Amino acid sequence: MDTEDVEAVARSSHPLDPSLSPTGVRQAEALGRRLMQEEIQMIFSSPFLRCLETAHGVAQALGLPIQIENGLGEFLSPKWFPNMPELRTDDYIDSRMEVNRDYQSVGHSEFPEDFQELNQRVAVTINAIVQQHSGQILVIGHGASVVSAIQALSDVAPQGCEPCHLSKVVRTNEGWKLEMDGDGSHLT
Repeated sequence: MDTEDVEAVARSSHPLDPSLSPTGVRQAEALGRRLMQEEIQMIFSSPFLRCLETAHGVAQALGLPIQIENGLGEFLSPKWFPNMPELRTDDYIDSRMEVNRDYQSVGHSEFPEDFQELNQRVAVTINAIVQQHSGQILVIGHGASVVSAIQALSDVAPQGCEPCHLSKVVRTNEGWKLEMDGDGSHLT
């Protein structure tokens, strides 16, 4: 929403945690339809509302709950945030989407952080997730956290991370391979 209606975000009770715009909601639904052909078993999402709403669009299509993973949160640079963003309450989130409250986040964020701290946080988080879950998983994060997760697994810098685009990292006998990099074909 912060790119489509800046004034609405400024009036929000949570200006540092904006919701998806109507365009973003449609993109999340398109992503959900695209992922119906995959065998995704779990969805992990950043705790920021725009990621949770994206996860919700996918979760509805796949019939899965969302695991809120704090370690996938936004890059908490003081250049972007004046302080630690106040996120939505559990009650607010639970009234709008299905969340697995039994899931215990493996990562955590601290404000402020620099780029190296972000990369370390996300690397620890994504490595713990893939060690604990062997099936196909979906990770929904922000540009910086998605890039960090892909690099932590594959040692490859993705070309880009546009909103609601899809990248796929696959485990092989030799390690992790970036198989799809920022596909947005489902957003036509």
